[in-house]
Amino acid sequence: MADPALVIDAALNLGSWWVPAILPVTVVVLMLPILDEERALAEGHPRQAEYLQEVRYRLFPRVWQGVLEGVSSAAAAGRA
Repeated sequence: MADPALVIDAALNLGSWWVPAILPVTVVVLMLPILDEERALAEGHPRQAEYLQEVRYRLFPRVWQGVLEGVSSAAAAGRA
């Protein structure tokens, strides 16, 4: 899946207002099967429910983990 900001920017530069209007709906539609699959896996595999609780950001694990760690360390540095 492409970066949503890039998709919106390209669409607006080409004069299309439909893409930014439809993009949120598209993201939700793509997330529904992912959530359904996770629910089915949690019911069928005993360790999957534990994994789902431990790992919050599963779609892009290392990306979100790095972003959150960077935000946490920046916030901690600001308080120091």
